[in-house]
Amino acid sequence: LKSISAPGALKLICFARFVVVLACSSVVAMPSTAPWSEGEIKSKMSQLRHAETAPAAPPGIEQATLDAIVQKVTGCVDANGQFDVIALVSNFGGDAAMWGRKLAKYPPADWQTFAVNYVDGYYTAD
Repeated sequence: LKSISAPGALKLICFARFVVVLACSSVVAMPSTAPWSEGEIKSKMSQLRHAETAPAAPPGIEQATLDAIVQKVTGCVDANGQFDVIALVSNFGGDAAMWGRKLAKYPPADWQTFAVNYVDGYYTAD
């Protein structure tokens, strides 16, 4: 299988002795998600709860690893229930702007999904 891009938005795919020509008449731009501000991170992350049914651990990742990440991220919530962005940065790296971009693009539904997204690499620095 061999793929060759040609000028004029043509793509040639060679498979065995056959050639398939794909032509694209237009390119669709996907809308970008606006990064969350530090206030939005605090607000949205403060609303997260534990999952009623934990998502499956990715292949090769033990549940204990996800549990440790959940424990670490829930430690970023203060006694008043407010999420601390500085603690997030301190525990997981990056900066508030990076977290604003990543969390807006991949918002977790709950703490366990945050952990799965983290190990899947969705929350890594650009």
